[in-house]
Amino acid sequence: LRLADHGIVFARGGAGTIQEGFQEAAINAYARPHERVPLVFLGREFFTGNGVWEVVRRQAALASPTYEELLLLTDEVEEAVEFVAHYAFD
Repeated sequence: LRLADHGIVFARGGAGTIQEGFQEAAINAYARPHERVPLVFLGREFFTGNGVWEVVRRQAALASPTYEELLLLTDEVEEAVEFVAHYAFD
């Protein structure tokens, strides 16, 4: 995942997908601000229903400095692409 230095989009999956979401949130929490990447969670029902979104959002809020602006929860593929592209070409 660390090779994805312009952002990551997580979609509905199994235990491995959930683990990768938490893993990347932890990497962002400890990374220097300029090394952090946007994280998109594609599938509101899936990522809120299993608690992933709340934990990742809370972790981002507790990091120093925070990185909540790098998180997106959406059902729209176009919104996910635009969000990642904004940071990739910023």
